[in-house]
Amino acid sequence: MKKRDFLFVLISGFILVVIWIGFNIYHNAVTSTIPEATSIQIEPIAPTFDMQSIASIKKREKASPVFELSTNQTQSGSTATQSASTQSNQATSSGALSP
Repeated sequence: MKKRDFLFVLISGFILVVIWIGFNIYHNAVTSTIPEATSIQIEPIAPTFDMQSIASIKKREKASPVFELSTNQTQSGSTATQSASTQSNQATSSGALSP
């Protein structure tokens, strides 16, 4: 009798697990993770492209960044800073509000 009871429990458990997995698969297939308001707003992208625009983009001159500063740029930058501070001082001495 023990062997028969064990076999009954084993088969019943197997059937229960198979049904459980089946219902989970069905539930995941039926329910959506995207809210309905968002799914209404989603529109497919049209597969047509303006080939002339793509060609003109490909013909553009490529710009490469310069990672080194030359001494001329540093001097002109400090001159601009000095003139900005001079204008600020003049505005403050004339009674205008400073930023």
